Amino acid sequence: MTSRFKSLILMLALVVGASSCGEESTIAQLLDKMSCKVDGVEKNFNFRLTTQNGQLMTIIATTSTSQSSGEQLVLNINGTTPGTYNIAPMSDPLTTAAYRESANDTTANNYVATSGSIVLTQVDATAKTITGTFQFTGYWGASNSVSVTEGRFDQLRYTVTSGGE
Repeated sequence: MTSRFKSLILMLALVVGASSCGEESTIAQLLDKMSCKVDGVEKNFNFRLTTQNGQLMTIIATTSTSQSSGEQLVLNINGTTPGTYNIAPMSDPLTTAAYRESANDTTANNYVATSGSIVLTQVDATAKTITGTFQFTGYWGASNSVSVTEGRFDQLRYTVTSGGE
């Protein structure tokens, strides 16, 4: 059995299993994806919470299946339309990014971005999905840094909170 055929069977099983739950959002979660490289190591984010509050889009993601465990990535985007949003704390304090080695450990290294960018390539206000890329360099303390590269999020579903739309 070829790997392509096995992949097709697996995808079909996942879709059938998800659709039997009767939840539209369950099927959508099979389609959305988020990943990046942290210091060259591939990371896939399984839990994602994406919101829009006015002009601010926020993505909180962990490598686990819950918000309180695994490695954590937080992106704040000061805009809701396609475009490049530079991470520059002095000129735009609302577009930010951070990587934490452990979501549930407040003493874990919290690498806050000092430079980088988040690019929204697609925003679908009807389906409430966003697609884009990101990269940044984050620092924890004066000399500890992390490089987040090849970041991407595909069709992340978001919810609108107060001030949205």
